[in-house]
Amino acid sequence: MNYKTYAWFGIISFILSLLTFIPLETISRIIYSLSFVASAIFVWGFIDISNKTKNTPLNVGSWAILVISILGALFYLLSSFGLEIVSLDALQDTTQLMSLGIEILAILAIVFISLGAFLIVQGVGLLRLKNKFNGLATAAGILGIITGVSFITLLLSFIGVFTMLALDILLIIILFKADEAI
Repeated sequence: MNYKTYAWFGIISFILSLLTFIPLETISRIIYSLSFVASAIFVWGFIDISNKTKNTPLNVGSWAILVISILGALFYLLSSFGLEIVSLDALQDTTQLMSLGIEILAILAIVFISLGAFLIVQGVGLLRLKNKFNGLATAAGILGIITGVSFITLLLSFIGVFTMLALDILLIIILFKADEAI
């Protein structure tokens, strides 16, 4: 697959991820599932780049982000189905509802911290591509590190969500330019 194809999947993933905020739960699950598939193909483009350039941080970071995305998607899909079943009974048992909420928050915290750590690693890998992509790779690397730190702190994760959108745009541009650069 050429890098422009990976970039188009990045665009599809980007648009679909914005649509997951639609409040209709069934539509949101379908869109999220499609977004996840597009995102996995998008990330695979960076695994491919890392293999061709022998860029270990980019490889490790991209693989880890792919695995975390798979686990996050499974958690989202399973928990959203499970919450519908549990919530009917949990309305009668406040303790069970509180416990479920704490468990979900703990899992989300682990996902955010892990994602943040590997975004930093991927950011270092992107900085190593500056010979091939000039300022674009440097900007993406720095933004990846900032996004990773934001997610690790948890309190600043809301900033990470916005910087992640900007990072995705830079990564899409990198993939469009990769055919000529690599």
